[in-house]
Amino acid sequence: MIEQYQECYFKLADGLRLYYRDYNRAGRSAPAIICLHGVTRNSKDFAELAEHLAPLWRVIVPDIRGRGKTDYDDNWHNYQLSVYAEDSWALADHLQLDRFVLIGTSMGGLIAKVMAAQQLHRLSAVVLNDIGPEISPQGIARIFNYMGDTKADCDLNEAVAKLRAISGPFFPDLDQAGWRKQVLRAYKLLENGHYVVDYDRAGVAKALSEAVFPGDPWEVFSRLGDLPVLVLRGELSDLLTTEIVARMLKLKTDLQTVTIPRVGHAPLLDEPESVHSIDQFLQQIDA
Repeated sequence: MIEQYQECYFKLADGLRLYYRDYNRAGRSAPAIICLHGVTRNSKDFAELAEHLAPLWRVIVPDIRGRGKTDYDDNWHNYQLSVYAEDSWALADHLQLDRFVLIGTSMGGLIAKVMAAQQLHRLSAVVLNDIGPEISPQGIARIFNYMGDTKADCDLNEAVAKLRAISGPFFPDLDQAGWRKQVLRAYKLLENGHYVVDYDRAGVAKALSEAVFPGDPWEVFSRLGDLPVLVLRGELSDLLTTEIVARMLKLKTDLQTVTIPRVGHAPLLDEPESVHSIDQFLQQIDA
């Protein structure tokens, strides 16, 4: 796959430089989508989906503060959802996007819900990838274990083996090449030929240990009103349970939900079922 996007930067109000990919083949006047990645990931996670959507949509994919090519923050207390939401609004304002769709994976979905609570009128729709108002304790424990057990500096084979050992049960159909691709997206290459995770590991870990959702997450979810929302759930997910989805459906009866078979947390969004579901959902949207 040959990606076609512009690499862009702009300065946030506090001076940090935020990086984003701009897939703008459809033109700057095309309806826009902003994609927000998970807690230890970066903009590369949306490569296939962004390329797929680019003929009809302008797709903007940032590296969230402290990840990828965006600057790390000296103050780890800024690694929180309210700040991430402020950064995302700053990006939307910088690009003069009056209205847009949000697609959020895991933490990105939490950011999307915070943004919806702040300026619902600016959102055309939201896609939540394997995340709800409540998170299963088993899933949280696994994420903490993964972050604490990730070797800071290792060769490519070690990184692949580590990631596969932690997440293998949740992606039983992913082959060696697929695991290697996931590592190359989540890690960066050092001058010594070794790899290191591509985020501010120490700062994000500290912030995550004290993370608090701004407000009651279920009350925030209930305020989505009639905003079109699609929830993708990995069949094997240990973060978003079927019980949580059922409660979401009771609160929002027009919620659209799709289960992606034989994947856990979180669907990679290159699965045919994921792509088809997002396509069908976006066709309903007045962007």
